[in-house]
Amino acid sequence: MTTIAELAAQVALPFEGDGDLDVSGVCGLATAGPEHLTFVESEKFVQQALDSPVRALVAQEGLELPGKSVIRSPFPQLTVIQITPLLHPRPASQPGTDSRAAVGTGCRIAESATLHPFAALGNGVTVGERSEICSGVSLGDGVQIGADCHLHPGVTVGWGCRLGDRVIVHAGTVFGSDGFGFVQHEGRHVKIPHVGNVIVEDDVEIGANCAIDRSTYDTTVIGRGTKMDNLVHIAHNCDVGEFSLFSGQCGVAGTTKMGAYFLMAGQSGVAGHLDIPDRVTIGPKSMMVRTGRSGETYAGIPARPMREWAKAVGAFYSLPRLMKRWRAEAATGGAPDSEGEKG
Repeated sequence: MTTIAELAAQVALPFEGDGDLDVSGVCGLATAGPEHLTFVESEKFVQQALDSPVRALVAQEGLELPGKSVIRSPFPQLTVIQITPLLHPRPASQPGTDSRAAVGTGCRIAESATLHPFAALGNGVTVGERSEICSGVSLGDGVQIGADCHLHPGVTVGWGCRLGDRVIVHAGTVFGSDGFGFVQHEGRHVKIPHVGNVIVEDDVEIGANCAIDRSTYDTTVIGRGTKMDNLVHIAHNCDVGEFSLFSGQCGVAGTTKMGAYFLMAGQSGVAGHLDIPDRVTIGPKSMMVRTGRSGETYAGIPARPMREWAKAVGAFYSLPRLMKRWRAEAATGGAPDSEGEKG
């Protein structure tokens, strides 16, 4: 148990109410109990919080919550994110290399790093301070893993690839698989050797079962601060800008450069050989086939600016009404309105 006063001190914020109130965990407002901490971000949720059995809250100044103990924060959800590890600490790993891990020659493993059973490291691998390599992880020859990384079970990092600091990779993801590159010669598909690598910059998180292909000759880059959901594919020679976001089941074809703060919604795709500027957003189930403009949101197949796409969809769904009207006018001998139906 931790008191609300202790939590407030940890995040250097003021609190109101009973400072000795014990808190055992963080929970959402809808399901929080008397022992939990949750947050209220706007007036919309004040009454729900007052009716809830929860006694400890994080809320902005000005939100009246009589009878509750409240940590006052300008960004309540961010504060709860900062507090959560204090109340739900990750199980501590014992630094060191398990005797059942396979470690090649010439490896440099930091003393504070953890190698779990059945991790497999090739020759010349580097693992940085406090990084955790879970069971079933495979690191190829010459792989470099930075500090404070966490590679979940079954991650594969191919030879020569590099991960920066504070990188989190979830189970089953593969870095450095060969790109989908072939040349047709005399009726056969001849494989193009892929001798480049993948570089993942600092503070990246990659979901489960993603595939990041190595470059043909140079480097596939995942920019710092980028976050990927599960089942994302980044093809060879791509360059992902910093702080980008990829929802589940997205795919980017080869040799595409994406600017900073690029965002892909679920099941969307990007064609190859594009140079997309900063702050472009692609809507769900859309296919980007052109460069686009900075700050624009695109949707549809092929993707168009959101405003154009919304108008086109509206027109498409008005067709049944228009057809019904035209048939009625044709049956009575009337002429269809050439301008179509308003609204």
